[in-house]
Amino acid sequence: MFDIRIGKPVRPEIRLVGNEKTPVVIIDDPIESTEALIRHATENATFEADPRSAYPGIRTGLPAAYTEALLPELIEVINDVYQPPPSNEFRLIHQLFSLVTKKPEELG
Repeated sequence: MFDIRIGKPVRPEIRLVGNEKTPVVIIDDPIESTEALIRHATENATFEADPRSAYPGIRTGLPAAYTEALLPELIEVINDVYQPPPSNEFRLIHQLFSLVTKKPEELG
């Protein structure tokens, strides 16, 4: 069983970035404990390079339970900050553990 508990309340930090002052949402420590995620990553996950991506390392999918637990919180924050039209459909595209494996001098 994969147990994820959302830390309440989720407290997003909003930073305005660039000349356009684009809001960027930062959520630190959204879950009460990372033990289940660490256990999953170290015991069950298979990290691989993605040849279709320019990511400088290896990746593997996050457990569905993690994204399902966070999704309601994320939707609320995204709606509050970005105010998308109600007709927009919210979809998760990438939910990944990502590890940079290239040396700094190998990064362009």
